[in-house]
Amino acid sequence: MEHTPVYKREKTEGEYNPSNISEGYHVTTLERDLHVVSQEVNTVCEHLGLGMLVDDGCRIHLDAYQGVVNFPEKKLKGDADYVERKEAEFIWEGALKKMSQQNGKGIYEKKRTVTEADKEAISYHFYQTYGATTTEEIRAVWHKERAQGLAEGFEMLITALFHKAFGKEFITVRSSAYDDYAHGIDTVIINKKTGELVCAFDELHEFGGDEQHRERSERRSREKRENIERMNKEGGMTLTYGVTKNERGFQRKSIQHVPILCLSLETKELLDALREFTLDGGLSENEEALCRSITTTLIKQAIHMEDVIRSEEERRASEQGMHLPIEGVPVRQHLQHAGHSLARMLEILDVQEGVENTIYPI
Repeated sequence: MEHTPVYKREKTEGEYNPSNISEGYHVTTLERDLHVVSQEVNTVCEHLGLGMLVDDGCRIHLDAYQGVVNFPEKKLKGDADYVERKEAEFIWEGALKKMSQQNGKGIYEKKRTVTEADKEAISYHFYQTYGATTTEEIRAVWHKERAQGLAEGFEMLITALFHKAFGKEFITVRSSAYDDYAHGIDTVIINKKTGELVCAFDELHEFGGDEQHRERSERRSREKRENIERMNKEGGMTLTYGVTKNERGFQRKSIQHVPILCLSLETKELLDALREFTLDGGLSENEEALCRSITTTLIKQAIHMEDVIRSEEERRASEQGMHLPIEGVPVRQHLQHAGHSLARMLEILDVQEGVENTIYPI
């Protein structure tokens, strides 16, 4: 998406107005909270020698890797271009779907190619509704609309909630947009003492509602979990924009063989959590219960995934007459480390009640 006018028509000064987007219940408070979290995380990261690692949305940003070994300018630009192309696809397809639903025509097909005629109609829609005439303005509208969605709210909530609960010992951040779009990783947790990647997970919000919605949600959940299991059995994913620690201290680098876990909440549970969350004070009873539930779920998943991968290793070794470690072993090692760190997080919950929320000491 080039930053040029996509709907060529004169407009008056001040006509562009993305504030026409209605703000959801979590936007004004949760986005502000996440901005505070981002500042605190960057304070910690600067102390660790990682620089300003995250943006205002607490998402790892590619600019933080400029000048870092193995991240040449050409790669950073290529990955930034990839993000821009993917967001352009999301914008066109999402707007086409929304317009089809509004018009009641039911003509939207997810797999069909968005035509130039579609793009013209979509551009005109953005112009009429928001006064957006350039791709920069359309992208700003899209990002603001996206923030109203439950999927985005889920990511923001988990990041802020885990920072509040575990920020003294762990760094919780949203993955880079590149790792989100290319590898399906939403959130990463890093042990502040050891530098180990505790875990990376993909959030899934499950719809309730009528039987049709439930069936669709269950099918989507099943497909995502099966896909995650397949990826882990094949050696895990690469977190391109990651953090680790060696004898020279904390480093910004890619991490291979990262196991992915799946975190899911039903719509009502997510809505209640979004409405009740506050960054101020200690954990509320409901926040503590949600943290405990999520952490316990992740531990069970890590144990299950380790068993699945071990069985897959044994099957492959048997078929190939091998007795040596094969591809899955690094993934299992990550899962074992994850289990220990997640257990520590449960211990923190046992003693944290009433703790003031401040900028956490290193």
